[in-house]
Amino acid sequence: MDAVPAITSAVVDQVETLAVREASVVTASGVNGVLHLSFGIPQGSRMEPKARKARCPRKTSPTASTPAPSHHCG
Repeated sequence: MDAVPAITSAVVDQVETLAVREASVVTASGVNGVLHLSFGIPQGSRMEPKARKARCPRKTSPTASTPAPSHHCG
């Protein structure tokens, strides 16, 4: 059985924005005790304002006259 090298630190070498709906990718390698990571993260899609409003209606607080913040829609 081969010995497992000790990792003493980690470095993010690259972060790349991928196309919408493209699969995320992570690569990792170890060199001289350093873990090297590269990430590919898909870009988020943009919603039209009307679609966002329909999907994320503002909730009103029962004790206040101002709308309460929605924790689900950001």
